[in-house]
Amino acid sequence: MLLMNLRENIILLDIKQLEMIFWSISKKGKEFFDFEVKEEKETLTLLINEVKKKSASMKTRSLAFAAEGLQNLKIEDDSVWNRLELVLLTKQEELNPHSTIKVLKAAYQSKKGSGKLYDMLIHKILKNEFLEELKYQDIITFFEIFPKVTHIF
Repeated sequence: MLLMNLRENIILLDIKQLEMIFWSISKKGKEFFDFEVKEEKETLTLLINEVKKKSASMKTRSLAFAAEGLQNLKIEDDSVWNRLELVLLTKQEELNPHSTIKVLKAAYQSKKGSGKLYDMLIHKILKNEFLEELKYQDIITFFEIFPKVTHIF
């Protein structure tokens, strides 16, 4: 019933609502929904398409949540990832340290993203003023991923 209500009203969601619903479903959705059921899969597809459509209007924090959500749900649709990457490359100056790490981790774990995306993310993280702002957990995450992606760019 929740997904049917969401399906009927999906285009009415603002960006913040869309971000939180998508991320929440990506975190806990597998426990509550069966995405093999036709209606539930269709609703998830509509939700993903709405994220894709509104991605250009999203702030970088929302884009990081979207990337993490796509990774959590194991979305293989290259068009969604390509769109997200394009928007991220356009808004790279707005990325904060935590969001940058989130995107790097999501792209790596999903095996998505071009060399240009990884190059931008890694160079942004390695800037001195950026390194000073990273939380310890983000630094650990970066050094877990960095050796595995250096061959990409």
